[in-house]
Amino acid sequence: MTKNDNNNNIFDTALHKKYRFEYKGQISLEDLYDLSMQELDNLYKKYTLKIKEEKIQSLMNNEYKSDNEIKHELIKHVFHYKQDLYIKHNQNIEKQETKARVMEIIKRKQDTELENKSIRELEEMIKDL
Repeated sequence: MTKNDNNNNIFDTALHKKYRFEYKGQISLEDLYDLSMQELDNLYKKYTLKIKEEKIQSLMNNEYKSDNEIKHELIKHVFHYKQDLYIKHNQNIEKQETKARVMEIIKRKQDTELENKSIRELEEMIKDL
């Protein structure tokens, strides 16, 4: 089973079972995407503790994932999704800033080149415009 298959399975399970997450009441899977990364991290920690409590209280070695374990994975998935978006957004901003700086340098060089022309060359340029 690939990572993508596993993600599909947890999303299928979450949708089929209509999972709700305990955060300021009950929120849906879709609502996770509206939370900040810090809020997701806090929620992730909360479900980490729930899973630890389940393991301690259980006498059975269950090979299936509990609902809390699946919720834990879903929160982690949404966090990484948002983190990737944040990184891509920042990379785009950096590219735009670099492009703007390069354009500024080109403009300055063009201005310098123009300033170094003789009066006669400048007058000819005006006539050509």
